[in-house]
Amino acid sequence: MVETWTPYAQAIFEIARDTGKEEKYMSDLESLSSIWQQEKDFVLALSHPKIAKATKKELKKRGYKVIMLRTTNNCPLSNQQRTKKANKSGADIHICIHCNASGASARGPLVCVPGSSRYVGKKIFNSSRRLGSCLLSSVAKAVNKKSHGTIRSDYYTTINWAKIPTMILECGFLTNPTEDRQLNSSSYQKKLAKGIANGVDKYFK
Repeated sequence: MVETWTPYAQAIFEIARDTGKEEKYMSDLESLSSIWQQEKDFVLALSHPKIAKATKKELKKRGYKVIMLRTTNNCPLSNQQRTKKANKSGADIHICIHCNASGASARGPLVCVPGSSRYVGKKIFNSSRRLGSCLLSSVAKAVNKKSHGTIRSDYYTTINWAKIPTMILECGFLTNPTEDRQLNSSSYQKKLAKGIANGVDKYFK
């Protein structure tokens, strides 16, 4: 028997999604920045898992298959372990959805991508950077804000262990009172979700 596929089936891509930093502390080898404690307190409000869930819904509407690596902040896996799980999932891309922390005036989406091909190789390096660029422009447009830019670094263990295109999306700054309220708003989360989905569409064109 010959198995046939519709055009929509051929267009399906799997997207493994990391919904943010876990509640459990990292090992010394996976230490985060000096703002970790402050950001962790905000993260427990679960604003970015809600963004991830809204994004999953939007992507599924567009025919994508989405793999959620987790849906809460209570996760025993380290960054390295989650990335290895994404690598084995069969997904085409791995998007890590976070919310940022900095000064009270900082605002807008930001992406983190590999700083070089040192750990991930040239192919993943180039693909991850293109993925980050697609998402950053689309999300900034969706929320009508200027982007906070791109961080290119070999510091992030989430990225350094990647075998598939991987990037971190910081949706906004929880330390900005106005943006914090927006990030916890369902209407704003839907805008972010559409922006992320538009970025994914752009990447796969």
